[in-house]
Amino acid sequence: MRAQPGGIHRWHRRQSAHWHRHVPGRADAHGRGASEWHRASKAPYGASRTGPEEVHILIIGESARRASWSVYGYERKTTPFLEQLGGEAVFFQHAVADANYTARVVPILLTGMSPDRFDMASVRGNLVDLAREAGYSTAWLMNQDPHISLAVGVHADQMHYPPPISSVMSGHLPRDEVLLPDLQRALERRGAAQFIGLHVIGSHWEYLSRYPPSFERYDVGHDLGFMSASSPRSGQHVVNSYDNSVIYTDWFLQQVIERARKLSVRPPSPSSPTMARTCLRSTATPATDRPRSRRTNSISLPSSG
Repeated sequence: MRAQPGGIHRWHRRQSAHWHRHVPGRADAHGRGASEWHRASKAPYGASRTGPEEVHILIIGESARRASWSVYGYERKTTPFLEQLGGEAVFFQHAVADANYTARVVPILLTGMSPDRFDMASVRGNLVDLAREAGYSTAWLMNQDPHISLAVGVHADQMHYPPPISSVMSGHLPRDEVLLPDLQRALERRGAAQFIGLHVIGSHWEYLSRYPPSFERYDVGHDLGFMSASSPRSGQHVVNSYDNSVIYTDWFLQQVIERARKLSVRPPSPSSPTMARTCLRSTATPATDRPRSRRTNSISLPSSG
């Protein structure tokens, strides 16, 4: 399903009963859905921008344990593309997530509220609102539970949710490459500065479903479900499956970055620079490691054209 703003908001209203079970108090006394509530309650940032046409891409990852990324020193070559970027990329070494589960850390990331003051009812805007107010054309692409973005009030100019809605309920989301066609269409738009966000499924459990067979560099032995993965004999297979999912993430990031490198945006004057910038934020560690680590991967990838 490709949901334009009105479409996904209408779907969201149909899901209001399910929504209110997860986010209490999101409808007012007149029974309006959270989409309308967010619009009415947002406060302006007073944001503006100057300069040429530019493109910013934000990728919010999932369950990306930095200790399993070879670009951060892991002995297995799980991120060969990122390692080749060299001076093109800045890899932050001390970025730490403010929570270790998606429904909490993504709102913190997008709104700037602190963990000790976490209150969804107090949200009056988010990063996408800031970009829109500053004059950016915005797009938001999701291969995740869309409730998480909608809970924060994300309403981009273009909202895309390619997976069937049933996949959220079943927990069987497609691989992240499903977002690439919509990303390409967003990048082909011209005439305004752009902010494009991607919320991906990354290395979320079940790891085996996050990559195609061609990315199985490390043997997983057999299908790994919740029951089989809990067996002590499956320990290495679980690690292998997770590492394979990181290899796929590295490939997915390559697809995004290579598309950004091809951009040729038009500045308003010959002396003005053009820019495409990609930023990855991975916001959670895998379930098997959450009690021990909350570090995140944060990569800023500028490129000039």
